[in-house]
Amino acid sequence: TVAADARGTHEGKSTTRGVRSCHRVRRRFLTVTPADPSRGGATTLSGEIWMRTALRVLFYLLAAEVLVQGMAIAFAIAGLGKWIDDGHSAIKALFDNDNADFGGKTGFMIHGINGMMAIPVLVLVLLIISFFAKVPGATKRAGILFGLVVLQVVLGLASHGAPILIVLHVLNAFAIFSMAALTAWRLGNALGAEPHVGAAVA
Repeated sequence: TVAADARGTHEGKSTTRGVRSCHRVRRRFLTVTPADPSRGGATTLSGEIWMRTALRVLFYLLAAEVLVQGMAIAFAIAGLGKWIDDGHSAIKALFDNDNADFGGKTGFMIHGINGMMAIPVLVLVLLIISFFAKVPGATKRAGILFGLVVLQVVLGLASHGAPILIVLHVLNAFAIFSMAALTAWRLGNALGAEPHVGAAVA
C-alpha cells in the first residue's frame, strides 16, 4: 500500500511537471518578444512598417492613375467632339502635328504620357518594393498587376490597327483598378489590426 501510494504520488508529480512544461512551451510560442533596440530589432520593425506603408500608397496610386486615365480620355474625346461640332475637321495630320491646337488635346497628352511612361514606371517600382516589404501575397499581386499593365499598353497600341481591341483595353483597366484598390484596402486593414505582425493580402 505504501509502495502504491508512493508510486501514485510520483505519477502525480510527473503529471504536474508535464502540464507546467506544456504551459511554458505554449507561452514561449504565443508570446511576441519585443524588439531589442541594442540588436537593431526596433530599427528593422520600423523599416518593415515603412516599406508596407509605402507599398500600400503605391497600390492606391496605381488605382488613382487608372481613374486619371479614364478622365483624361473622356475629356479628350468630348473636347474633340466639340471642336468638330464647331466646324473643324479632324484628320491624321492634325494628330501628327505637335503644334496643333484643338479641343481635348490636353486629355490626349495626359492619357498618352500616363499610359506609356508614368504607370509602367509606377508598377515597376511597386513590384520592386513588394520584394522587400515582406507581406505575404503582395509580390504575387504586384506581379499580376505588372503583367496587366504590360497587356494594357499592348492593347492600347494594337487598337490603332484593330479598334475592337479597345473594348479589352477598357476591361483590362477595370481589372487593374479593382486589384490595386482592393489590395491597398486589405493591406491597410491588416496593418491596422496587427501592426507588429506580418500582414497578408492574399
